[in-house]
Amino acid sequence: MTEQRKYTLKVILAVVLILALPSFFFQYIGDNPLQVTENSTRTIAVVNEDNGVKENSEKAIEFGEKVTPLLQEGSDYQWTVLGRSAATSGLQNGKYDAVIYIPSTFSQNILSYQEKKPEKATLEYKVQSQLNAVNKEKVVGELEDATTKVNNEMSSLYWSYVSLGRVNFHYEESVYDKTVVVHHLHPNGNGFVYGGFLKGYETNDKGLVNIRDYTEEELRSIIEASIESLSTLPDTAREEAIVGNGNEQRWNGPDNATLLLVHEDDLWNVYSGLNLEAAFLSYEEAEDYLFEEGFRRL
Repeated sequence: MTEQRKYTLKVILAVVLILALPSFFFQYIGDNPLQVTENSTRTIAVVNEDNGVKENSEKAIEFGEKVTPLLQEGSDYQWTVLGRSAATSGLQNGKYDAVIYIPSTFSQNILSYQEKKPEKATLEYKVQSQLNAVNKEKVVGELEDATTKVNNEMSSLYWSYVSLGRVNFHYEESVYDKTVVVHHLHPNGNGFVYGGFLKGYETNDKGLVNIRDYTEEELRSIIEASIESLSTLPDTAREEAIVGNGNEQRWNGPDNATLLLVHEDDLWNVYSGLNLEAAFLSYEEAEDYLFEEGFRRL
């Protein structure tokens, strides 16, 4: 074979290869190269490991059970409750797009809401590694929205618990409007007494003393002291101490009652006098509550 014939064959082979490559390429990518391959099941597993909190002989308080209905509300995803092993296996074989974990201390952390240093009730999650970029972005957005939704409901979960089976005792002759001396007293003896003006008592940031471990004599003593402290008008400095450097609003309502809305420690707190009536994670929640109660901003 002459050199000229070898050269001619090489040229022919090169031309055939160039013509064939586009055909092979488009067969590989399909008719619509921009189409995203759907590999999402749109199902998220929920692993509830919340141990709850048990007070004396009462049934355990388990806020973890309330999370799944919150996640399902308004979601485009299916949420299914599973054990950790089943959820992990399903995540690995692509059955679930993600797994969200409710920790064992979830209820305990929510019930620390009124303590000086409350623990955050956080949720953790894992996303299936085989998801394509588009579906991974979608499920991460869904999980972040779900976490925000649960965090926004934390104060509601707390107050729904503390108000269950509990009573407040008012001191009618107090110099404050609708002053509650004993807050959320439970049949098991747990509750709070207002001690904002008292010395020698450990209070939370709202001036409340936890009386869970008090004897009858100690309880009687602190209630008497609280009533006495609320029988005289406080100094102006004491009122300013409640508001502090927070953002304050006054709202007027039925029977000319006045409530104070204060932004403090990342919460919007509603006060009647010195007494905390409600607490919200956002201004919008607090505003809705006040409007529903018939109050208008001054």
